[in-house]
Amino acid sequence: MDLDSCIAKGLINKSVFSNEIIIKEFNQAKTHLETGERLFNSGEIDASIIVAYLSLFHFARTILYSEGYKERSHFCVFQYLVEKYCKHEISNLARNCLNYLSVRHKVQYDGLHANKTVPLDLIDDAHRMHQMVKNIMIQKKIING
Repeated sequence: MDLDSCIAKGLINKSVFSNEIIIKEFNQAKTHLETGERLFNSGEIDASIIVAYLSLFHFARTILYSEGYKERSHFCVFQYLVEKYCKHEISNLARNCLNYLSVRHKVQYDGLHANKTVPLDLIDDAHRMHQMVKNIMIQKKIING
């Protein structure tokens, strides 16, 4: 499914968010990242995947909110970044997130037990996403450098 399909199906809609809500979303993503790391370090591999994935989702949603959109689909949030930021490195991260979406689903709903490399890659990408989203929010003058 492409972004136009997401919009046509009502999975991405125009909306208005205050800077306060956008910053709250960004901070929630940071909290999920920190929690995902703590879970991983305590040996909770599957839980760390779920929570670190949520950090990626909330970082991506921060951008969506800042551009006046809300979502009804995790897939469409990442697809938005893939298409709207196709000339930015965050597009490649969003492609990774589409894979993490599948892994998170299998862990959460199908009982898959992942090996330790999965959360390490996910957490590393979440740190990269954090920095990229932070830079975008600074450029948009939503947060201070």
